[in-house]
Amino acid sequence: MYNLGYFRMPDPVGLKDDKDWLEIPRISKTIPFGYEEHKKDDKLLVPIVEELEALELAKEYLNEYSYREVAGWLSERTGREISHVGLRKRVQTERQRKS
Repeated sequence: MYNLGYFRMPDPVGLKDDKDWLEIPRISKTIPFGYEEHKKDDKLLVPIVEELEALELAKEYLNEYSYREVAGWLSERTGREISHVGLRKRVQTERQRKS
């Protein structure tokens, strides 16, 4: 369990191992959470599976907790910083693209 102040979130259990994350083209200077720059081609971004799976779990936590709390948990879990504003923008963009 992760203790972040006054609430506790469970450890990620049962993350799907069959998810196939793909490389994406780099379209801006900023590298999105869950990706890193390709070692040979700077126009591609390589997925970081652990971060992307934690992000999927974090989206489920947003039904119960605030963006600030979930962003803190996500940063602690992955070791890569993400602000509550950055998390909110990422989630909203993904929702827009699905519809």
